[in-house]
This record gives sequence, C-alpha cells and structure tokens, in this order.
Amino acid sequence: MKEKDLKQILREDFNFAKNWKPLFSMLFNKVQYFNNPSNPFEESRKVKSGKQTGIVKLDDGKSLAIFEAEVDDSIKIDRNRQGLREIAIRHIDQNITHGALVFFYSKNQADYRFSFIAKWSEIVLETGEFIKGETKPKRYTYLLGDNEACTTAAKRLLVLAKKKETQEISIKDVIDTFAVEPLKIDFFKTYKEHYEKFWRYIANEENGHRNILLDTSKESTEQQEKPIRDFVKKLLGRIVFLHFLQKKGWMGCSTNTEKWEDGDKQFMQNLFNEFKDKQKFHSNCLTKLFFNTLNTIRKNDVLEIEGLEGKLNGSRVPYLNGGLFDLDKPLETQNIDFPEKLFFELLDFFEQYNFTIDENSPDEHEVGIDPEMLGHIFENLLEENREKGAFYTPKEVVQYMCKESIIQYLNNHFDAPADIENFIRNHSVSKYFTDKVNAVELNNKLSDIKVCDPAIGSGAFPIGMLQEIFEAKKFIYPYLKTNKEFNPAQGKKDIIQNSIYGVDLEKGAVDIAQLRFWLALVVDETKPNPLPNLDYKIMQGNSLLESYEGIDLSKISYVKSDVRVIEPERDLFGNIKESQIKMTFSKTETTEKIQKLIKKFYSVENAEDKKEMRKGINNLVLQHIEYNIELRENQLNRFINEAGNPDNLNRNARKKYDGFVSDLNKIQQTKTNLIEIQKTDERPYFLWHLFFIDVFEKGGFDVMIGNPPYIQLQKMGKDCDILQEEKFDTFKRTGDVYTLFYEKGISLLKDAGTLSYITSNTWMRTKFGEGLRDYFIKKSNPLKLLNFEDTKIFPSATVEVNIMLTKKENWNNDLQAVAIKGDYKKGMPINDY
Repeated sequence: MKEKDLKQILREDFNFAKNWKPLFSMLFNKVQYFNNPSNPFEESRKVKSGKQTGIVKLDDGKSLAIFEAEVDDSIKIDRNRQGLREIAIRHIDQNITHGALVFFYSKNQADYRFSFIAKWSEIVLETGEFIKGETKPKRYTYLLGDNEACTTAAKRLLVLAKKKETQEISIKDVIDTFAVEPLKIDFFKTYKEHYEKFWRYIANEENGHRNILLDTSKESTEQQEKPIRDFVKKLLGRIVFLHFLQKKGWMGCSTNTEKWEDGDKQFMQNLFNEFKDKQKFHSNCLTKLFFNTLNTIRKNDVLEIEGLEGKLNGSRVPYLNGGLFDLDKPLETQNIDFPEKLFFELLDFFEQYNFTIDENSPDEHEVGIDPEMLGHIFENLLEENREKGAFYTPKEVVQYMCKESIIQYLNNHFDAPADIENFIRNHSVSKYFTDKVNAVELNNKLSDIKVCDPAIGSGAFPIGMLQEIFEAKKFIYPYLKTNKEFNPAQGKKDIIQNSIYGVDLEKGAVDIAQLRFWLALVVDETKPNPLPNLDYKIMQGNSLLESYEGIDLSKISYVKSDVRVIEPERDLFGNIKESQIKMTFSKTETTEKIQKLIKKFYSVENAEDKKEMRKGINNLVLQHIEYNIELRENQLNRFINEAGNPDNLNRNARKKYDGFVSDLNKIQQTKTNLIEIQKTDERPYFLWHLFFIDVFEKGGFDVMIGNPPYIQLQKMGKDCDILQEEKFDTFKRTGDVYTLFYEKGISLLKDAGTLSYITSNTWMRTKFGEGLRDYFIKKSNPLKLLNFEDTKIFPSATVEVNIMLTKKENWNNDLQAVAIKGDYKKGMPINDY
C-alpha cells in the first residue's frame, strides 16, 4: 500500500470493520476477533457504547487488547486526551493483557483517536534510579480523521507493516510506531533547515535587506547578524502560532454566523495559495495579517488584504492583542521579502504535521506538534545555547519539581501534610478539604502563591506551575460550593496575572515563553478573546544584576522609616537595642505609578492605549534610574568631602579617594549609556524591586524554580568581572554561574519560601562548591537533594545533574549539614538521609 492511499483511509470516518480490520492483517501476524464482544465500559459515563473487539498476539508472547469506545458527545475528541486514558487503562494487566489499542470515536465528530496504552519504564525521581519493567501507565495517541494530515501515522504504520513481512513484531515495535521522540527529532531538524534558509537569505548582501537589521555596534559578524536571526525566529514563531490557532478552527470563519468554529484548518497554506503576488507574500500579505488584522480591532472581525483572491478575503479572523503581533522594530522590516520557494517549502513542511494545541502531560503524548515543542525549537535555535549551558528540561522533571514546590508552599499554611501531598500529587480531596472553610482557604492560598523562574528559557517551569496550580484549583472548586461554573480560561488568566513571573537574558527566549502562555490560554477558550499583555510578567533582563556600572538600581522602590516597639528592651546604657527597631516602608510616588500602570497594562486592549501606557512606564523607569544615579552621585560626593584634603591621606586612603573621584567622573557617561539602553529591547540588568514590586511588598517570592544555565564563570570574560563586583557569597572565578543563581534565588524568597532548581551537581564535591554548600547551610533549610550521578536527564548534554529543594529559613540539623557538605548517599533525599 502506498502512503497516499493509507493517508486517505486514515482520513475517513472511523469504521473498524471496513478500514481497520484489513489494516490489522497488514500490521500483525496473529489477530483474534470476538464474535460476541462484551462492553467493558458500562460503568463509564463518558462512553455511550463500547466493546473489546479482539486481541493482538505479538510474536514476543505479549498481548494487546483491541477496544472500540464511542464516547459521549460532550467529549471533544480533538482536545480531550486526559480522562480517555482512564477508560481503558484498568483493563490492562501484566499477566494476560500487556497493553491496549483503543479507538475513541463519535458519530457526530470528524476526528477519532487511535491510542496505544501500556505500562512504561521511567526514571523514579525520588531515588534517581531508572526502573526497567512496567511501571506507570502512559498513553500515546494519533488523532485521525478528515481534519488531520495523517502523514506521520501513515509513515509509521507502513514501517511496521514492512517489518512484519520479514521479521517478528514485538511490543517494542508497537511502542516505536507511537513514539513521539523520532517525530520531535525529525521536526526539529527540518524546522532548523528552513530557519537557516530564511535568515541566510536576509544576511546575503545581494538581497538588499541585510542593513535593515545589521547591528554595526558589535564587533564580530556573528554578533552583528544576531538581529537578523532574531527577526526570523519571531517570524517563524508567529507562523507556527497561527498553525495552532487554525487547528482551533478560528481562522477564516464564515461571516454568516457569529460562532467561531469550522474555520479553515489549512488557513496559512490557503492564504499563501490564494495570494496573487507570492514574491511579496511577507511585505504585502503577512504584515497585513499580523499588524492590521490580528493586532487590530475590526468591524465584524473581517479580514481584508489587497491581492488576496478567494474565499479567505472577507472571512473572519480574530483580534488577538497580547503583544505577539505588535509592530516590529525597525519599521523597515515590513518591507523585507523572500523568494516564493521559501514560503512554499515551509508551509508544505508544516502541513505534514498534526498541531495539537494543548501541552502534553508526562502521561499523555499525542503524536503531533504540541506547544512544548516550541521549547525544543528554542533549545535548538538559540545560538551558543550549549555554550550558555542552557538545556531543555524533560517534562517529567518539570512536573515533579512543580508539585514538590506547591506541596512545600501549602505546608507552610496547613497542618495537614498527608492531605496536601495526596491532593497535589493525585488530586484526591480528603475529608479535611471537603469542609468548605478549608476548601476556600486552600483555594485562596493557591491564588496567593508567587512563583518566579529567573532563567525562564522557553517557559517550561512557569508553564508547569500554571498547569499544576490550575489543576489544583479545578479539583478543589466543587468544594467551594459556589453557584458559578468553573471558568478554565479566566482561571488561567488569573493565575498568570497573580502568580507567575519570569526573567531571561535572551529576548528570543522571552518571546517563546510568552507565546506558550498565550497558547495555554487559547486551548481553554471556546471563542477567541483578546489575550493579556505579558510584557511585564515575562521579561528580558539579567537576573543576577540589579545594578549597572557600579550604580545600584534598586534604591527607589521604598523609602525607609523606623518604628520603635512599645516598651522596648534596652541595653545597660538605656539605649534601645537595634533588634527592637523595625523598619517600615512606604512606596515612592514613582513606584506607585509604575505599579498601577503595570497592573492595568495586563488587560488593556486598544493598541494606542498600550503604546501610550508603555511610553508612560518607560518614562517613569527612566526617572527611577536617574534618581538612583543621583543617589550614587550624592554618596560619592559625601565620601569625597568626608575624606578631606587628599594631600593629607595615607596611601590606602588616597587610593580609595581617587577611586571615588574616578567613579564620579564616569557617572555622566554611565547616565548616557543607561538612557541609550532604554531605547533598546534588551537590558544588561533587571529591576526586580521595581517591576515585581507587588511581590516584594509581601516579603518576596513563595517559590523560585528553574533550570539556570551551567557555564564556568572564568569563560564569561568581561561578564565575570562584572559579577565579581556584585560581591556574591558563592562567587569563585573557577566556579559556575549556576551557584550565583542559587544565591540570588534564595535572596528573592520570602521567609519559608521554597527554591527548587535542577543544575549540574559539580558543586557537591568541588572546591568552588564550598561557598555554595556553606550558603545552603547558613541561609536555607535543604529539604531534598536528588543526585542523578549515573542517569542521563538531558539527552543533549553530558552533564550530571541534581535537584535541590530548599527553604529560606534557619536550621540546625547536623546530619543534613553533613549531607550538604558532600557525605551524601547517591539519589537519596536529604530528609531521608
């Protein structure tokens, strides 16, 4: 059978007898069908009718049950994976049935699912061991039917059929047929090839576009061309985003109805096909779609592009807002065009894949392109990513760390550790939380949590935290006993606005992370709504620096005043002890204005209002910076005046004096540099206490989580010198930058806040790690240390890693101190040591 013929069969309505029975004969040597099959799903309210059609007996002695399940019309097959797995998983045992091949279908829906469910091998995070054999059940699935490309499914099934002709078929072969990893590798490889073609075309001097984006202030050609690569990353990212959106059926909808459904599932491909002047597809079509349509409020949401011939012109396309389709800088980039062949090949490549809009969980894998793959794209495309020590964290690790962090946070507020753990891990609501008072309090605490990833990358950890908080709120919601229905989309918006924060040095990483958050919102919307603006939630900057050229930029957020306690304790001389003086803080006028504007900016929709608000925030930030410069000038002048006549100073004092004078002379140049930096999109510092002031009003973050970069400080050149000036306790020139992220992370936590990082484990036994080990002991209370010494967590890296979970609190546990200082047992949590 040819691939095109099999694709045609897979795109037809589900009919096991007509289509799949012949295919099973082509795929397997021994298939037994039942004449009078029973319905094993009678107890499931999600299944209208079902049966075990038969059983596949593999050549390795394993057996796979064949199930057909007609699901209730309320189940959206193209979206619902979680829950469908539970319908069949309990029918798998390890003695008779080793797995299941399940068809989920509905007579009223065009798509159906072909799923393989089995017990799986996995890494046990709590011990760091890799367990071989059948452990946790997982489900891998193809979405098939008239709306799907079915290319990957056809290719994989033909490989299995060809193997069956000459070899025996084992359960491993079935696993390979449904494996997601080969799809990822193939997709990433080809995506990168297209990316290379696009950016190299612009970089070619003969095409006349190179100078629009070239950064001539940089020395090397590679650095000068970085804006070209960033432009292409964003362009392709936007196109990928629209492939997810067209999968929702929101692109190219009919004007005869107000409903957002039945849009063109191949909108981008047809947009290209129907645009007359394909050599101007970018400048005259895509820019109009991006900036005049998706980013502009229009009457009846009508799409109008001059030169677009066919049914799409005059169809409906939603207004999205959110910043993804804000005008690019410089504006001349709108005039850039590419050869017709580049877009034809790119869109043809995308057409071969199934884009599934929701993030897969570790136990649910759809064989398609999901938003998590954007993270892998980021990992593959960011230049010098390996040299920067950035590696994409597997979702199993992300989920584990997110759950552990939330458990520790809730344990600070409830004296019910077993109930909390069972609720977060398994979403099992104990009797303690069925009480409305406790349920409301739990929901409130989930709303209050403040989470930050200081090296956000493509957003894996903040997205993971969003999902875990969302799931927890969803499962506790029925016990709040409110008359309102749970609103998933609004719930996620509230979590992002109130709880999620992130920073990264790479602007490209921030763009991808924001895109994933928008997709996380879109998946739960039944109709398109304007997306929130994430500019001041997920931000670019250097997490390790809140200063610039010796000027502290954190000093305006609050004005201090001291409050003395009533009947204070005094020393022998009658003086109030310093410990009896508590500092209170009042926000400055500038800080309060910035905070109000940032809060309002999150949901503003009008493009002009956004532009003015952003301008207002930038002006206030500039005032903040100028005030800090003035503080530094005053400080230096005070030092100089207090020193007196420099001719009377000894050598050491004169050296300090000359340093103050030199710094004062440099201030004006520093001020000029800082003002110039405000005109760009990238900052070599981050204003933690200004942009995230709402967090520090309440003492700091509840959770710092992430996978900070691993890179030797001495390889960072001038940046290493700048970091040394910051006086980090854990700084060693021979050390690694991740140690500074540990220190910074803990310092940004509120008391009893939790830090959860996965990093290289070199700190555990090296000389440079002494400072970090000592810091953990003095500044925090380590709860768990999982060391994966012989287990490869990152496929693309040779580095050995560990997960550290620690609290910001004082502690005196000598046994734990021994473990932290290096006498640990491999893979054992510290609290079990």
